[in-house]
Amino acid sequence: MSEHEISASESLSRLEGMTFSGTEDPAAPDGGIGTLGEKTLHAALKNYYEPDHRLHEVRYKGLVADIMRDGEILEIQTGSFFHLRRKLELFCADNSVTVIYPIARSKTIITVDPDTGAASSRRRSPKKGSPYEAYAELIHIMPFLKEPNLTVRGVMVDLDEYRIVHSGKAGRRKSYTRTERIPTAFGEEFECGARAGWRALIPSEIETMDYFTIKDFSGFSGLTYYRANAAIKVLCAAGAVERIIRPEAEKAVKAEKDASDAEKAAIRAANMARSRNFYRVIKEN
Repeated sequence: MSEHEISASESLSRLEGMTFSGTEDPAAPDGGIGTLGEKTLHAALKNYYEPDHRLHEVRYKGLVADIMRDGEILEIQTGSFFHLRRKLELFCADNSVTVIYPIARSKTIITVDPDTGAASSRRRSPKKGSPYEAYAELIHIMPFLKEPNLTVRGVMVDLDEYRIVHSGKAGRRKSYTRTERIPTAFGEEFECGARAGWRALIPSEIETMDYFTIKDFSGFSGLTYYRANAAIKVLCAAGAVERIIRPEAEKAVKAEKDASDAEKAAIRAANMARSRNFYRVIKEN
C-alpha cells in the first residue's frame, strides 16, 4: 500500500462522512464525493488511492480527471473502457496516466425487494474473479496499449452487490438490475502496460512454451475459447505476443534445399494460412 492509500473500511468511512456532512468547502466546484453522479465503488476507490478530495475531479483539457496530482492522472474505471478512449488520447500526451480497474475477487449478492427496498435474500456467489477478466476491457483500448505513458492497474475487490429482481413472463427467466456495488475489502493488485510489461496477464505455463495455441491459452487462463482469442489479440496489439509459422512447418520449408526463394516464400505463406493460430511470447528485455 502506497503513502496515498487507505484501507477499504476507512475509504468507506470517509465517503460516508463527505456524503452526509459535506466537504470542508461546500462552495468548491466538484469538491465532494459523488458530485458527478458516481457509484459507491467508484467513489470508494477514488478515496482509497487519493484521500485528499481537493485532487479529485480536476478539469483538464476540457474533460474531468478523477485524480490529478504532480503530473500524474488516475482514472477509476468501473465500466467499459470504450468510454476512456477520448481521455487517453488527450491525457497521455503530457501526463503519466494510470487506469484503475476493479475486478470482483469474491461477491455477495443481496437481492432487494423492489417494493419495500428491503434485502430479501443474501448469498455468496460461487464465481471467483481473475486478473484475466481485464482482457474483456483492454480490447476496447488496443490502439493505446503501446503508449508509454499508460499503465493499467487491476485491483481485486470483495463486493456486496445489490440487485433488484424483476418477475419474468411465464416460461421466462427472471431478470435483474444491479443497483449498487459496495466494496468490503481491497486486495492484491497487478499492473500492465508498455512500461510495466504484460507478464501479469500471461499464464506462467504459456511463457515456458516455444509456441502456443488459443486452446492452450484458454486452458491455462480459464477463459473461454472466444475470450482467449480476444486476449491474444490484445497481447499482439501490445507487442507482447506474436503470431508465428508453426516451427514444424518452418523446418519443412528449410528442408527443401532445392526449392527456389519464391517457392519457399509460397510454402511459408501457405503454412501461415493453415497455421494462423500459433503464437509465441516475445521475451521482455
